[in-house]
Amino acid sequence: MSGPTFLEGDGVTLCPADRSDLDFLCEHENDPRVRSSRAVVTPTSADQVTARLGGTMGQNEESVGLLVRAEDEPVGFVYLVREESNALEFQFAELAYWIAHEHWNEGYATAAVAAVLEYGFDELGLHRVKAATFADNEASQRVLELSLIHISER
Repeated sequence: MSGPTFLEGDGVTLCPADRSDLDFLCEHENDPRVRSSRAVVTPTSADQVTARLGGTMGQNEESVGLLVRAEDEPVGFVYLVREESNALEFQFAELAYWIAHEHWNEGYATAAVAAVLEYGFDELGLHRVKAATFADNEASQRVLELSLIHISER
């Protein structure tokens, strides 16, 4: 079972992944359908996944990586990877996420992204978050559009 709930969204909880989540993470990060929607060209090893356990991203303690759970079942992962800024007064991060194929089009990505963006701006003090999708990934583009609307309406 994953760590305690860190953030809650609309129908999802975000929590630090632990060793019990390794099989889920390795299986779904390497699923060709999931991998084809991400900028990942090589298989993800268990060691790479292990570096993301505990809620941070390995050696980058300022980056956040959280397991997405729905109805107490893991369904995906969401990241806010902190970037070095040229000016101390600005804080940046890159947003990334994936949802297991069998849970696509259920709204989990949208809910997870909204929750982690609120956290990034409100708690981490981020000034800018960037994200990118492939041109043919209309579902991911819609997640980002809805998230932008959500953040702007707060």
